Amino acid sequence: EINSVMPEAIDYIKFLNNSSLDDLWDVKKISEKKLEGRYQSKYRVHASFDFSPRNRDYPFDTQEIGIEYCLESSVKDGILQPTPQGYVDDTFEIEGWVIKDSLAGTMDLKTFEKEGTSLKTLPVINSHVKNEWKVRRKSTIASVKSFIPLYILLFLCWYSSFLDFSEATTAVG
Repeated sequence: EINSVMPEAIDYIKFLNNSSLDDLWDVKKISEKKLEGRYQSKYRVHASFDFSPRNRDYPFDTQEIGIEYCLESSVKDGILQPTPQGYVDDTFEIEGWVIKDSLAGTMDLKTFEKEGTSLKTLPVINSHVKNEWKVRRKSTIASVKSFIPLYILLFLCWYSSFLDFSEATTAVG
C-alpha cells in the first residue's frame, strides 16, 4: 500500500534484491483513491527476489530471506515508511520450509562519494526498507542422509577398539 502525491507511485520504488536471473515481474494495481490531494494505492507485486543462502548449520539450517526496497533518487523530499511490525505477511508457503518469524524495519548504508576536482570524500547515508522472514527446513531427510554414514564410521571405530594391537593391520570382518 502506497500513499503518495504522485499517481502510479510504484514506478518510483526501486527493489534492491530483484532477481537478475529470473525476469518474473508482474505488478497489479488493486485499488487507487485520491484523498486530500494524495493517492492511496494498493498493489500486488509478483516477482522473484535473490538472497544469499548460508549453509553453516546444514541440515538444521535456518535461512533469512527478504525484500529490500527504497525510493529512487529522482524523488526529492519523499519518505518511504517501513512496514509496521505486525503487518508483514507470513501467510504464504515456501515448499520445503516453515516460516518461523517475520521482521520489518529500515537499514542504513554508509557510502563515501568523491566530489569536485579536489575529490573531497563525503559520507552519504542511503536508507532502505527491509521485510525479512526467517525460515526453517521442514524435512529431516537431509539430516538422516548426513548422519547414517557418520554412525557407520563411529561403529567401525568402536569395533576396532576391541581388536588386539597385533591385529591392527587386518581388515574388519
